[in-house]
Amino acid sequence: VHMNMKTLAYVAHSGGVPGSALHADGSLSLRQREPLPDDSTRREYLEDLLRDSEPDGMLQASTELGVSSILEDYFFRNETTVLSENYASWEAGSAEHSGFVADVLVRVPPNQALVYKPSTIEILKFGWIQFLASFVVFFWLLSYWEWYVFHYRVLDTRMRTDMKSKLKSF
Repeated sequence: VHMNMKTLAYVAHSGGVPGSALHADGSLSLRQREPLPDDSTRREYLEDLLRDSEPDGMLQASTELGVSSILEDYFFRNETTVLSENYASWEAGSAEHSGFVADVLVRVPPNQALVYKPSTIEILKFGWIQFLASFVVFFWLLSYWEWYVFHYRVLDTRMRTDMKSKLKSF
């Protein structure tokens, strides 16, 4: 399953003094609530989190741009991401003249596990391979057991023929 999505990373820090900069480093990991359907590529979440509400490109109303409403809409998704901060550094100072600087380094692991519902053909293929592997082992064990029983005559046996002997007359 390949997945393309626009996602969100939330960084929060509180300090006792006014700050001029925040430096943070963290890794972004994928979370999902339900298994994904077996599709080749998933592109369900490609819309912007700050959607335009007006046709001329104006942003949403200020009540819809609050952090709590954006996060609430975001967490209704099946697939979300979580930023696990490795460290955060707060620089004290005034941000009046130069502005506040937020420096965030986000590390995205290249291969993350996705849980998905396999298709019927994939389940049948897996089941066939399991059956064949089990059959080979059981066939070998049963053939060895059969050879052992008949070779060492573990069971009492009698030979009986249903054919009558034919007398040949000349």
